[in-house]
Amino acid sequence: MIGKLFSPQDIEQIKSLNLTSKQVTHQMELFEMGTPYSTLVQPAKINDGIKSFSQKEKQRFVKKFDELHTLQKMVKFIPASGAATRMFKIPLYFLNHPEEITSWLKKDNINSLQEEYLFMKDFLPGLRKKQFAFYPDLQSVLRKKNLDLTELLNQGKIETILEYLLTPAGLNYANLPKALLKFHQYRHQSRTPLEEHLTEAASYLRDQNGIIRLHFTLSPEFRQRVQVHLDTILKKHEDSNLRYEITFSVQQFHANTIAVDKENQPFRDSQGRIVFRPGGHGALIENLDTLTEDIVFITNIDNIVPDHLKNEVVFNKKVLGGYMGTIQEKVFHYLNELSGDEPRNALLEETRSFCENQLMIHFPEQFQFWHLRKKRNHIFTQLNRPIRVCGMVKNQGEPGGGPFWIRDKKNQISLQIIETTQVKKIAEQKAILSAASHFNPVDLVCGIKNFRGEKFNLPDFIDPDSYFISEKSMEGKPLKALELPGLWNGAMAKWITLFVDVPVSTFNPVKTINDLLREQHQPEKQPANCNPDWI
Repeated sequence: MIGKLFSPQDIEQIKSLNLTSKQVTHQMELFEMGTPYSTLVQPAKINDGIKSFSQKEKQRFVKKFDELHTLQKMVKFIPASGAATRMFKIPLYFLNHPEEITSWLKKDNINSLQEEYLFMKDFLPGLRKKQFAFYPDLQSVLRKKNLDLTELLNQGKIETILEYLLTPAGLNYANLPKALLKFHQYRHQSRTPLEEHLTEAASYLRDQNGIIRLHFTLSPEFRQRVQVHLDTILKKHEDSNLRYEITFSVQQFHANTIAVDKENQPFRDSQGRIVFRPGGHGALIENLDTLTEDIVFITNIDNIVPDHLKNEVVFNKKVLGGYMGTIQEKVFHYLNELSGDEPRNALLEETRSFCENQLMIHFPEQFQFWHLRKKRNHIFTQLNRPIRVCGMVKNQGEPGGGPFWIRDKKNQISLQIIETTQVKKIAEQKAILSAASHFNPVDLVCGIKNFRGEKFNLPDFIDPDSYFISEKSMEGKPLKALELPGLWNGAMAKWITLFVDVPVSTFNPVKTINDLLREQHQPEKQPANCNPDWI
């Protein structure tokens, strides 16, 4: 089969990615099998899978977090691999279809491209009012070409503005990672999300020695630019009492997956080479597995706010961290107790109650009939796993995954983060999906070491059957892509999973450039007679 599918040149290409023909053939078999949909039982809700804490409880967990910080090493893990192309999807469309800009300016055919025109309705006034933090940089590159941004706006030369914003002729924003884009404007500076993550982390991850640890995942082509940016901004933030330990990793080539056409045959580019695509966030479980710290905070690169809004975000990070530490302490206590020679029935019942009531773990109906040693072994296995505490916000229509109770192939029920693409398009499952009250903002705190202080081998806890197939396109042709089990979906499916209700104010993603116009990403309001220095 391999000889028929792949030419000698194909096999060399596969080897160059540290893949084998057998692995790639298996990936193609998964396309034939199709997406193995999750079976939703019901959405997780407050007091039924999602914890909701009183203010008094939150303060207790914050105190616990501060105690933990003196005992355990912590790090912030930030996926920042991708380019910002999706963020500029609509501006890129107009750059490639300048005739549509003319229609917009003349208000012609406004219904034919409703989404695009509504975008421009916000984007252009945002530029005119200098509400984007990159405005001074854009103005600067234009002036070098004897152009003026205000004049271009007044003359309706939007294509020129987009060219200098998005392409290598100017700022090249469409081809940079989000980490390097100017997000927030302050009176005397502007900041990228990378710099904002540094300042946020300093508020809760600084240890007794003044060290703050962060880990970014990057694409190899951006590594040098990010380092140059870091070298510049660290001079502003480090001193004799504060130092950052920043590490990087890249998504490994062997985590790439083959793309196929509609007939599930290898998809080839215009040069006849097989197309391989990054396997999605799920591939980052290997990056996460390289960390040696005790506690890991995970958040997306684009979910960050300016300084004046960070206090509530930091408070809730500490709540999640303190809760994780509290649960982990109890888990370790029971694991140590269960490590004794002879299991005691009273201990087993106490531990089972903890598992069911605090960890949301379901036990088989026949458990009560098992002998003591079998019960002990089952409970020990259930407890001896990595722990993740996941913040969940009220669902406000954002696309993405949410918290659900699901039933697996072994008829076992567990809490999982499920994406829409993982759910079969049938009425019953769609109804459960739409009934979800909460959304996954990617706000996780993870305990990745066992009760003996040894790091878990995280790939052992992946559910390999939680991949999914998505529809993409390349060079104008449709293709099917294989997404590996997502980092916070299938890649963590076998972790101890706990969901906690967190304020929606902690979720401020930037998925499109216009999201930067939201109040949360604008400068703190100044008195009427006070203007930012760059206006």
